[in-house]
Amino acid sequence: MYSNLELTTKNLIETREKLSLDKLEELKNAINGLDSVSQFEELSIVVAGSFARLDGSKHSDIDLFFFCNRKREDVTQSKTKELKLFGDLIKLIHDLGYPEFSNDCQFLEVMYVGDKLQHLGNSEDDHGNFFTARMLLLLESYCVYGDKSYSAIIDTIIERYFADYPKHKEEFFPTFLINDICRYWKTLLLNYESKRSLPKTTDSEYELIKAKHSIKNFKLKFSRMTTCFATICAIASLNVDFTPEKIANLVKLTPRKRLFEVSKNIPELSEDINQIFNDYAWFFGLTDLSTDELNTRFMDKENKINYFDKAIQYRGKMVNLLKRVDVNNDQIDLFNLLVI
Repeated sequence: MYSNLELTTKNLIETREKLSLDKLEELKNAINGLDSVSQFEELSIVVAGSFARLDGSKHSDIDLFFFCNRKREDVTQSKTKELKLFGDLIKLIHDLGYPEFSNDCQFLEVMYVGDKLQHLGNSEDDHGNFFTARMLLLLESYCVYGDKSYSAIIDTIIERYFADYPKHKEEFFPTFLINDICRYWKTLLLNYESKRSLPKTTDSEYELIKAKHSIKNFKLKFSRMTTCFATICAIASLNVDFTPEKIANLVKLTPRKRLFEVSKNIPELSEDINQIFNDYAWFFGLTDLSTDELNTRFMDKENKINYFDKAIQYRGKMVNLLKRVDVNNDQIDLFNLLVI
């Protein structure tokens, strides 16, 4: 039997998941009908962000990323194929009534994995935007075209993170991957800070702009923090059983399902994880409000303080979960690894 709180949590999560899956299925069917997509060799199209986490609401945008499991030089007429592909997708997104691609289609590009992996970890990795794309692919992606290529790309990337594994199977821990997840989290925080410069206009406009920035910060403290640290907890909960196959299976789950894996691997943490789910459901309830209503709520100083207090409590529960997973891990001092 479920308590009232558990039923509310369960219903909110199931509602968001159903809405997300319906939207993803609609998009998947539409994309699969495009000739320009089917003619692009080894292409994989993935949704990232809230819909990929199955957190999507009626206010969420669709974020698409494009990966080709080859080198650019190996794809014939690649630029022509890209232009046809993106032209068709721009029209498709418009016809389906989705928001337009952000920044006037600035981020529409195909990532050629065969080229990009040569730069993993160096300055080109950041400059070429592959670090962010790779993290989104591993942490919160949902394939809407090219399932076979999608799985192959994830396997190839994880193999790079497991380069030392074949010779050190007994003592191997995916430190490189854990560090990149932490780096991604800190990059998200830096990106938020870089956009905090608020133009001084009229008082009412200024307050609205401040509210919008606060909402972005608030969402970061729930959704993206969960994405990063649920993944770290799930990896560490494997204890000493770190294989490329197990990591590949984990990253293909949503962040919430990764938390279920933690409770499966360490049953005594089930109550901690239930509390995290309850707080996340509360976050769902608040972010289901219309954009105007949410802005109004965050323009109220008392409301904003209460919301961010809740976010701080949520962070504390996630930190506590990390510590308890750390205690269970026999192989490495996880918490110190995250700090130093």
